[in-house]
Amino acid sequence: GQETKATLFVVFQYLLYRRFEIMANLFFLIVMSCVLVPFFGYHLWLTAFGMTTNEHFKWKQIRKWHKQETKRYKQAIKDGTIITLSNQQEQKKKKNDHVAGSDNVDVGCTGAVPSTTNDTNQEEEEEWKEGCIMDPGPFPKNIYNRGIVENFMEVIFPRSLRKDALERYEASLRQQQEQSSSTTSSASAMDKQQQQHDATPLYVQQTRKE
Repeated sequence: GQETKATLFVVFQYLLYRRFEIMANLFFLIVMSCVLVPFFGYHLWLTAFGMTTNEHFKWKQIRKWHKQETKRYKQAIKDGTIITLSNQQEQKKKKNDHVAGSDNVDVGCTGAVPSTTNDTNQEEEEEWKEGCIMDPGPFPKNIYNRGIVENFMEVIFPRSLRKDALERYEASLRQQQEQSSSTTSSASAMDKQQQQHDATPLYVQQTRKE
């Protein structure tokens, strides 16, 4: 027969024809690797930053909110339309003074309040919260992020299995056993007294009472 150079395509055709089971397993491993390798890398990234999957999505929402509020705050400062807490308190005080001078009010322990404007006040408060623009401040830090090395140590050697944690756990167990033993001894003493009292004849109990 004629010799043919063994290229990768030729080797692939040969294995596919002669060793179909091996090639099927290889194809399956390639597909699973495309899924598991990114999944494993994602969890390595989470561990490096000291987060769980749930915390990652929560921090993502916080980062998005902080970015939007910072943008709104800077734009409000630029336009000069920012609403501060002191301005809102002044407006609320003026409104309360106006309500106190009105006749359609109910006077209680908290001052003059309109009798039929509870829903209106709630709607106005919600509108103010939506329109209120405040400085979100610096982006918060994850207090559980102790660095890459320490974060991986938390996974490999959890704090609950370290020596100091185990000593505290054993001490709490001893304390619980002591409390349970003392409770059991006091209960048994009370049972003995009750048994002695029940075993005493009735005329003896009456004599002791007299």
